[in-house]
Amino acid sequence: MILCWQCWHNKMNIQDEHIFKIKQIYPQSIDISRPVIKGLAHDLYIVNTEQNKKFVCRFSQQTIAEHNLYISHLLNSNGIKVPEISLYKFDQEYCEIYPFINGKTLYQRLSEGISNKKIYSIYNQLFEISYKISQIPYNFNQNIKVPLTAKIAIMFCKLLNSGKIALCHTDLNSKNIILDDQDNIRALLDLDSVYPESLAFAFINALREAHHYGYDIRTLETCYNKTYVNSRIFGVNFQAKLYSMLKTFGEMLFSERMLKQILKIKVK
Repeated sequence: MILCWQCWHNKMNIQDEHIFKIKQIYPQSIDISRPVIKGLAHDLYIVNTEQNKKFVCRFSQQTIAEHNLYISHLLNSNGIKVPEISLYKFDQEYCEIYPFINGKTLYQRLSEGISNKKIYSIYNQLFEISYKISQIPYNFNQNIKVPLTAKIAIMFCKLLNSGKIALCHTDLNSKNIILDDQDNIRALLDLDSVYPESLAFAFINALREAHHYGYDIRTLETCYNKTYVNSRIFGVNFQAKLYSMLKTFGEMLFSERMLKQILKIKVK
């Protein structure tokens, strides 16, 4: 009980500190709250100002913040709508800020009930956007944070016949997809998850969630010819789990220094 109280107390102290910092960025803020539907980003805040404008503030480490800033500019400049991020530095902590994107998440719409026709339209849009992202050239010398496990993907993509390595959003779950009033995709969230990865693996993960919701993924064929993703229901979960397992196994087998030499990729 004492330990739990200490954890809660520390968490409240951190939150109070974050709110203090946010008020330095937005001195005219009238309300600072946490998201109603929380994802994995626990240090996320919604800010309302006196001008009736809404912003998102997220506190993160420097490498993550700089990665997200780079990806934000890269995708928006190529016509992919994602948060338009700016950075504020506070000692060792960075604060990512961007205008709040109006709309409901796919997660919310699924909970409200949505027709098969609309869900298929959304996933087809999602695959088209993903394919456009995969065509964008990226530069490892820029502030792009590539997880070590993503680099292991290069070693295993041929083994699994999973196609090329390309820039991908690797976590296209329903909480990261913002829809407009007509249930068209307005924006994608969670720029932490955008980095070079097996394109097919990113698609398999998206298909796997659709499959969990009970939708027939065999009808979602817009980009299959481009990505060589197998559209069969059987094996989708197995493919994704196997791929994750192989990447983790590779990380255990090889040191980071050895992987850098094998993959010939510059890593900060």
